[in-house]
Amino acid sequence: MRPIMMTSLTTILSMLPMAMAFGSSGSTTQGLAVVNIGGLTVGVAVALFILPVYYALMNGKKELKVLDI
Repeated sequence: MRPIMMTSLTTILSMLPMAMAFGSSGSTTQGLAVVNIGGLTVGVAVALFILPVYYALMNGKKELKVLDI
């Protein structure tokens, strides 16, 4: 969990100046930065919180069978 959070947070933080850019070229790069920040945020939330819960719900409590060899 820690490596995913660290890499995503560094990318998001490095995109913040680009998202707050001003000037003629700022409008071009601003949209790209906002989309990247939103996508990374949603991706991290899905990967770390929603998928484990979904897996636990779908896996359920199945009987474990012990094989005699």
